[in-house]
Amino acid sequence: MGTLSKETMINGIPAMTDTMVLFHENGNLFKCTLARDSSVQGLPAKVGADLCFFDNNTLSAVDLSEDISIRGIPCLKGTRVWFHRNGKLAGCTPSEDICILGTNHMKGRLLVFREDGTQIIHEYDAG
Repeated sequence: MGTLSKETMINGIPAMTDTMVLFHENGNLFKCTLARDSSVQGLPAKVGADLCFFDNNTLSAVDLSEDISIRGIPCLKGTRVWFHRNGKLAGCTPSEDICILGTNHMKGRLLVFREDGTQIIHEYDAG
Protein backbone atom coordinates (compact mmCIF):
# COMPACT_ATOMS: atom_id res chain seq x y z
CA MET A 1 0.00 0.00 0.00
CA GLY A 2 1.19 3.49 -0.71
CA THR A 3 0.35 6.91 -2.14
CA LEU A 4 1.85 7.86 -5.48
CA SER A 5 3.91 11.06 -5.65
CA LYS A 6 3.70 11.08 -9.46
CA GLU A 7 1.81 9.33 -12.25
CA THR A 8 3.17 5.80 -12.34
CA MET A 9 2.76 2.93 -14.81
CA ILE A 10 1.79 -0.25 -12.95
CA ASN A 11 1.39 -3.34 -15.14
CA GLY A 12 0.88 -1.02 -18.13
CA ILE A 13 -1.81 1.00 -16.34
CA PRO A 14 -1.28 4.75 -15.76
CA ALA A 15 -1.99 5.26 -12.05
CA MET A 16 -2.94 8.78 -10.92
CA THR A 17 -0.73 11.07 -8.82
CA ASP A 18 -1.66 11.54 -5.13
CA THR A 19 -3.83 8.43 -5.01
CA MET A 20 -3.48 5.23 -3.01
CA VAL A 21 -2.36 1.99 -4.63
CA LEU A 22 -3.16 -1.34 -2.97
CA PHE A 23 -1.67 -4.77 -3.61
CA HIS A 24 -2.75 -8.33 -2.84
CA GLU A 25 -0.63 -10.44 -0.49
CA ASN A 26 0.96 -12.09 -3.55
CA GLY A 27 2.18 -8.67 -4.76
CA ASN A 28 -0.30 -8.30 -7.62
CA LEU A 29 -2.20 -5.05 -8.03
CA PHE A 30 -5.50 -4.86 -6.13
CA LYS A 31 -6.56 -1.22 -6.69
CA CYS A 32 -5.36 1.93 -8.38
CA THR A 33 -6.93 5.12 -9.75
CA LEU A 34 -6.67 5.60 -13.50
CA ALA A 35 -4.72 8.72 -14.58
CA ARG A 36 -6.37 9.01 -18.01
CA ASP A 37 -8.92 7.28 -20.21
CA SER A 38 -7.32 3.97 -21.17
CA SER A 39 -8.06 0.49 -22.40
CA VAL A 40 -7.77 -1.97 -19.52
CA GLN A 41 -7.95 -5.64 -20.43
CA GLY A 42 -9.80 -4.62 -23.59
CA LEU A 43 -12.36 -2.37 -21.89
CA PRO A 44 -12.58 1.43 -22.19
CA ALA A 45 -11.80 2.73 -18.70
CA LYS A 46 -12.65 6.21 -17.46
CA VAL A 47 -10.07 8.65 -16.03
CA GLY A 48 -10.38 8.79 -12.24
CA ALA A 49 -11.86 5.30 -12.05
CA ASP A 50 -10.79 3.07 -9.21
CA LEU A 51 -9.71 -0.08 -11.02
CA CYS A 52 -9.91 -3.26 -9.00
CA PHE A 53 -8.28 -6.60 -9.76
CA PHE A 54 -8.38 -10.12 -8.41
CA ASP A 55 -5.13 -11.60 -7.11
CA ASN A 56 -4.65 -13.37 -10.48
CA ASN A 57 -4.49 -9.93 -12.23
CA THR A 58 -7.92 -10.20 -13.86
CA LEU A 59 -10.18 -7.17 -13.70
CA SER A 60 -12.88 -7.20 -11.02
CA ALA A 61 -14.33 -3.68 -11.46
CA VAL A 62 -13.97 -0.67 -13.77
CA ASP A 63 -15.84 2.52 -14.68
CA LEU A 64 -16.49 2.71 -18.42
CA SER A 65 -15.44 5.70 -20.54
CA GLU A 66 -17.78 4.72 -23.39
CA ASP A 67 -20.75 2.48 -24.14
CA ILE A 68 -19.60 -1.06 -24.92
CA SER A 69 -21.11 -4.50 -25.29
CA ILE A 70 -19.71 -6.98 -22.78
CA ARG A 71 -20.63 -10.59 -23.44
CA GLY A 72 -23.69 -9.44 -25.38
CA ILE A 73 -24.91 -6.95 -22.76
CA PRO A 74 -24.81 -3.26 -23.82
CA CYS A 75 -23.13 -1.43 -20.91
CA LEU A 76 -23.54 2.30 -20.23
CA LYS A 77 -20.56 4.67 -20.26
CA GLY A 78 -19.80 6.45 -17.00
CA THR A 79 -21.02 3.49 -14.95
CA ARG A 80 -19.19 0.70 -13.15
CA VAL A 81 -19.09 -2.88 -14.33
CA TRP A 82 -18.11 -5.79 -12.09
CA PHE A 83 -16.77 -9.23 -12.94
CA HIS A 84 -16.66 -12.55 -11.15
CA ARG A 85 -13.29 -14.18 -10.63
CA ASN A 86 -14.06 -16.53 -13.55
CA GLY A 87 -14.28 -13.46 -15.86
CA LYS A 88 -18.05 -13.52 -16.30
CA LEU A 89 -20.03 -10.34 -15.88
CA ALA A 90 -21.23 -9.81 -12.29
CA GLY A 91 -23.05 -6.51 -12.76
CA CYS A 92 -23.59 -3.64 -15.16
CA THR A 93 -25.97 -0.87 -16.16
CA PRO A 94 -27.44 -1.40 -19.64
CA SER A 95 -27.07 1.44 -22.15
CA GLU A 96 -30.37 0.50 -23.82
CA ASP A 97 -33.52 -1.44 -23.07
CA ILE A 98 -32.75 -5.15 -23.47
CA CYS A 99 -34.43 -8.54 -23.22
CA ILE A 100 -32.60 -11.38 -21.45
CA LEU A 101 -34.18 -14.83 -21.60
CA GLY A 102 -37.61 -13.34 -22.21
CA THR A 103 -37.41 -10.70 -19.48
CA ASN A 104 -37.27 -7.02 -20.44
CA HIS A 105 -34.84 -4.73 -18.65
CA MET A 106 -34.76 -0.95 -18.78
CA LYS A 107 -31.79 1.20 -19.73
CA GLY A 108 -30.07 2.67 -16.68
CA ARG A 109 -31.11 -0.02 -14.18
CA LEU A 110 -28.31 -2.07 -12.63
CA LEU A 111 -28.34 -5.75 -13.55
CA VAL A 112 -26.67 -8.39 -11.37
CA PHE A 113 -25.51 -11.82 -12.55
CA ARG A 114 -24.52 -15.02 -10.78
CA GLU A 115 -21.10 -16.53 -11.32
CA ASP A 116 -22.55 -19.06 -13.77
CA GLY A 117 -23.80 -16.16 -15.92
CA THR A 118 -27.47 -16.46 -15.06
CA GLN A 119 -29.21 -13.28 -14.06
CA ILE A 120 -30.31 -12.55 -10.55
CA ILE A 121 -33.82 -11.29 -11.14
CA HIS A 122 -33.36 -7.92 -9.49
CA GLU A 123 -32.84 -4.53 -11.06
CA TYR A 124 -31.54 -1.58 -9.11
CA ASP A 125 -31.92 2.06 -10.01
CA ALA A 126 -28.38 3.13 -10.90
CA GLY A 127 -29.31 6.80 -10.57
